[in-house]
Amino acid sequence: MDKALFLTIASKSSGLGHLMRCSAIADALEDKGFETHFLIETESSINFSKSFQTVNWTSELEKIIPELNQYHSIFIDANELSLKLLEEIDIHAKKLVFIDDYYRWTHENRLIIDWTVNAEYSGLHEKKRSSQYLLGTKYAAMRREFWKNTKKIIKKDIKNVLITFGGSDIRNITPKIVSIFKKNFPEIRMHIIIGNGFNNKEEIEAETCDKTNLIFHPDARMMKETMMSCDIAVASGGQTLYELAAVGLPTIAITLIDNQIEDTKGFEKIGFLLNAGWWEDKSLKKNIKKNIDKISSHRKRKKMSDIGQGHIDGNGAARIANNIFNNK
Repeated sequence: MDKALFLTIASKSSGLGHLMRCSAIADALEDKGFETHFLIETESSINFSKSFQTVNWTSELEKIIPELNQYHSIFIDANELSLKLLEEIDIHAKKLVFIDDYYRWTHENRLIIDWTVNAEYSGLHEKKRSSQYLLGTKYAAMRREFWKNTKKIIKKDIKNVLITFGGSDIRNITPKIVSIFKKNFPEIRMHIIIGNGFNNKEEIEAETCDKTNLIFHPDARMMKETMMSCDIAVASGGQTLYELAAVGLPTIAITLIDNQIEDTKGFEKIGFLLNAGWWEDKSLKKNIKKNIDKISSHRKRKKMSDIGQGHIDGNGAARIANNIFNNK
């Protein structure tokens, strides 16, 4: 049986999105008969729903080097990676797969994946003939529950909003957004995601009212059900945007960290979301209120929903797995 190894990082500062998308690819590979393994650099305070092996592989690579040649494919998904470390892993890898949405380096004899919106047209990847490139949203890897999606029914009025800022809410933005809705849109019921890494639960609970529904540590099934039941979302950029697009939920996005910029701007450009700006912008509250006015139009939300589902069909992980399988 062929084996695949995933090297990634999950922390309160970088979030859990890298792990989520690697898990999606692993699921698709397992459907193809692969055996998958994970080495995750993480913090002890983060709990995972699956049993993953944790190791500080970016600083203690020598511990895992003897194991690397047993894998058919080694996937790397980590923004903190250095070129020197990448090259050292590459020496011991039969097939190196690098998820690169930072366009940091040129690559020889590697498989490069970047499903950022319009990545296939951007020209930001300096392509080499010896490498293969899977670019664009057709390769967006999402959790299994988002592989098959029905057409989103857009209701006339906004009655329910999903508020989600990843697995750790690194900027403590959730209480602020809940307060904005409570004071300015009291008729809208809030469905608030509380991730595994949240340290601000008490602050969020202090803002609750009869229009709030706190959802603690949702799995992918619960997350999708909540998305399907809501009329709009207020969310951070990053991996969650792809799941929101897949289910067709019109979204107002807030950028929390630099690596969310490309995704947010890409989805804004094609018309799937409205961009409220950076989490620390003084005009954030004003921008959210302005965007709520825009998104209140049924026609506007219908168009946003159609664009999202038109770009993200849920089959990205399967396409990646097919490529790996067909090029064994």
